[in-house]
Amino acid sequence: MTRHSPTTETRTVLRTILSAGVLVVLLVLVCLGTAAAACPNDENMGTVNFRGGVTGKPIIDLIGVDGVNVRVDEILSDPTGNLSIGDVVTVGYPTVPPFADIDATVGDLVEVCGEYCGVEEPQDWSGVGDHMVWLHAPDHFYMKLDTVNFRGVVTGEPVIDATGAGGVNVRIDEILSDPTGNLTIGEVVTVGYPIVPPFVYISVAVGDRVEVCGEYRDIEEIPDWWSGVGEHWVWLHEADHFCRLLSPTAAASSATGTPRDSYQDNEDIYVMGSGFPSGTDVHIFVVVDRDWNDGDPIPSQGVVAVSDGTVSTSGDVGPVLVWQEPLVSGEYGIVIDANQNDIYDIAIDGLDSGSPGFVVTSAKPVPALTSIEVIVLVGLLCVIGVIRIRRRFE
Repeated sequence: MTRHSPTTETRTVLRTILSAGVLVVLLVLVCLGTAAAACPNDENMGTVNFRGGVTGKPIIDLIGVDGVNVRVDEILSDPTGNLSIGDVVTVGYPTVPPFADIDATVGDLVEVCGEYCGVEEPQDWSGVGDHMVWLHAPDHFYMKLDTVNFRGVVTGEPVIDATGAGGVNVRIDEILSDPTGNLTIGEVVTVGYPIVPPFVYISVAVGDRVEVCGEYRDIEEIPDWWSGVGEHWVWLHEADHFCRLLSPTAAASSATGTPRDSYQDNEDIYVMGSGFPSGTDVHIFVVVDRDWNDGDPIPSQGVVAVSDGTVSTSGDVGPVLVWQEPLVSGEYGIVIDANQNDIYDIAIDGLDSGSPGFVVTSAKPVPALTSIEVIVLVGLLCVIGVIRIRRRFE
């Protein structure tokens, strides 16, 4: 086959097409650069920072631009003074790094930092909120607020009519971190996870005390094949997510369960604990304060009072009356022996967190001096003073 060189006319057509293509690319880059550098409605009014929930997306009849509508729940910084709680802000951005990776879902809790662009709806935009914010600078961001960390007691398991996923219901006793602001002490969280390493090794039972770190998700979005769930949903899937066992707790308390660390010798000592296997019996010891090591025999360690207790279905013990008045002044600690083997097992037994766990002091008031005793004491001090003065002059 013989090859022929392109004619002059063909070369001209190719050059024209190439020039047109370059021009189009340049125009697109210019448009993106312009969009990335200023508000779509040309209203640059200052940087704002707020948190809220995603309510939807605007309709944008443009290429290279995207956006999301966010309800304002918390205002962190607003030098413009225009934002109000409950307002909806349309957050726009060019689909170039680092904003190209923004993934918005209705119900997400997010934090936004960007350029406030006023309230005027840009051309080719519809379905926008009460305000416009544009992301374009290196310090601008759209960040999901989803990782929560809390401690609590296992109350049961959800029913999951599917394979490949596991879950556990946990009552919240302590909130360590909650940027979403949704968690409340006493509420139940359904903690779900894929049955793959490392989550395949999660093994907990009702009454166990655990710490959880995972992604907060809207309970309304939990799959239909999950039932028996709590008020919230947390999903474990990242390398830093976990659901791990904690050692049970023990503490001295009042008869109503209020923790205490000091008593007078005319009061009664009650003990409470959490994180034990439900429905089991335990031994409760009041001991002279000391340091404990795994495997220490309990009865030989200065026991001053012993009682029995039964663990509730939620893994709690007491309050149980352990030591009745009159008490003996001193420093003491609490040990709850979960398996009743009279040996301190660090993994399953409860130990008070303080050192000492609590203190007992005397309730007897300092006796007051009678009038005669006061006169005698004053006279004695005067005699001592006179003797010392005489010695100085001798």
